[in-house]
Amino acid sequence: MSTGSEDNGIHVGLNGNWPEQGQRMQWCEGKKYWMWESKQRTKAVHCGVPHAIYLDVPEAGVHDVQFSMREDGFEFDKFILTTNINYVPIDKGPNMALAEGSLPSSYNSKTELSYFNTIARKLPENKFIASQEFPINGTNFYKNGKNWLAINPEKYKQAKTSKIFEFENGNYDVIFVGVGENDGRSTFRVFINNKELGTYKPPLTPVLWEEGKAFNGFWRNVKLNTGDKITVEVHVASDGNEWTRGRWAGIIFARAGKGEAIQESPSTYIFNK
Repeated sequence: MSTGSEDNGIHVGLNGNWPEQGQRMQWCEGKKYWMWESKQRTKAVHCGVPHAIYLDVPEAGVHDVQFSMREDGFEFDKFILTTNINYVPIDKGPNMALAEGSLPSSYNSKTELSYFNTIARKLPENKFIASQEFPINGTNFYKNGKNWLAINPEKYKQAKTSKIFEFENGNYDVIFVGVGENDGRSTFRVFINNKELGTYKPPLTPVLWEEGKAFNGFWRNVKLNTGDKITVEVHVASDGNEWTRGRWAGIIFARAGKGEAIQESPSTYIFNK
């Protein structure tokens, strides 16, 4: 996790040696949220070449795997060694394995409400469903940190999930909180009982990702009934070099006429795991 605008790299070595293939391990994603990655920064590819970071272990036995900081604002809590070059950890990844000793106590970073949670709770009568409350098994989505669902574009280019609307019947302003990214404009489609409510593409952002009113989908005065099926379908996009991940935070159902006002809030993020 990068806690600053850069602060996004480390080096990895073995038994006191720092081979070229372990240098400049780079994260362009993971700004103020936790993100798995295995890329090496090069002069030609600033954000890193996938799978270029590796260690040659000379023989079976006890070895020291070592990490060295490149920037002081980088936070790091787990690493995985695998012989499967295509393995991508999901969410927190596999359970930790200890040969001996015990884990250090956790460091509790400061927590701030996300943009989604800030505006969802702005009015007591608001109803909302966070993206991570939607099912992900068999949908092609994965949980990206504690705030978002996202798509791994190396595996899938689209994903779809549904959840039942369990709130009371009424007319609502529907606010879909998407995430703007700098490498393309993902397409978000929202359906009510398999009938399309609307489609939108968040604008590009100059930073890696950004939340806020400009990146929301918004539909006024939508009639909803208890038991309606809410479906979200996402297609990732590309700038020709990198792919988006189709990140989204959730859906807010505000009383009709209130949706426009509650979207005005600065973007804030969760800093802990």
